[in-house]
Amino acid sequence: SSACPGGYYSEAGADTCVPCEPGTYSSVEGTASCSDCQSGYFAPRWNSTECGACPAGRAAPATGSKMCDQCSAGFYSRSGETSCTKCDGGTWSGDSATNCTTCEPGKWS
Repeated sequence: SSACPGGYYSEAGADTCVPCEPGTYSSVEGTASCSDCQSGYFAPRWNSTECGACPAGRAAPATGSKMCDQCSAGFYSRSGETSCTKCDGGTWSGDSATNCTTCEPGKWS
C-alpha cells in the first residue's frame, strides 16, 4: 500500500486518496483526514498542503475558510487577521484597507 501525498487523505480500508476540500489542508503524507485552516488563514483550492494568511485588507473570522472577507470602508486589517478593525474617530478608509488615514482639515469621520 502507498501513503497518500500531502493535500490528500484516506480512511482505513480505502483504495483511493481523497483530495482535501477548499478550507482544509493536509501538510504530510499518509493522513486519515484533512485539518481546517485556522481563523485568519484560508485555502481556496482542492488538495492544499497549507493554508495562506489572509492578505492585509481582508480577514477570515471562522476556521475552515475558503476565502477571506474584504474589510468594509471604515475598517482595516493586517495580514492573517481574524477580523477587520474599525478606524478610530477622525480617520477613514476605503474597502480592503490596510490602515486608516487621518481626515484632512475641514473633514470629519
